[in-house]
Amino acid sequence: PWSDLPIIALATKQVGHRSLGSSDLLRRLGNVVLLERPINAETLASAAQSALRARRRQYQVESLLEEQKLAAAELRALNDRLEQRVEQRTSELNEARETLAFALDSAEMGSWDFDLVRDSARRNLRHDQIFGYKDLEPSWSTHQFLAHIADEDRQAVEIALEKAAQNGSFEIESRINRRDGKVRWIAARAE
Repeated sequence: PWSDLPIIALATKQVGHRSLGSSDLLRRLGNVVLLERPINAETLASAAQSALRARRRQYQVESLLEEQKLAAAELRALNDRLEQRVEQRTSELNEARETLAFALDSAEMGSWDFDLVRDSARRNLRHDQIFGYKDLEPSWSTHQFLAHIADEDRQAVEIALEKAAQNGSFEIESRINRRDGKVRWIAARAE
């Protein structure tokens, strides 16, 4: 597909047009330069140099096409390996998540990831059940959390939240007022 052999044909001088068969043959051959004799030596040399330049460019194109094929094959192989690693990691993550969910459920513990900067949390259903909700609430914020903390413990919890914003570590034991009015103790730890 990359090759087109250049041909220089020397022909006798003709008066008028070439025959239809000859013209058709030249078109089918493709890369033909037709020079009529008598020909100047410089013209012949120039045509030959031009044909050689064109052929060298064809070999350059072949080399580039081969490099492109190799690069595409290498990219496909890398893609396949990456997809396999992503599948493996996803599977490992799912297994770890299932193990963690089982452990949390068995211990009747809730989990939450709290973003102090955005004041939002990602948590599981058990977390919200600890606070007396049947279903997972649409959102959870510092304000909602502090609203459940018993008045006597609120200041200590607020201080712990401020420290968490500074050093990234959070640990409290506090009483909470559940949604159903019951008072319970919670222990919360986070990094």
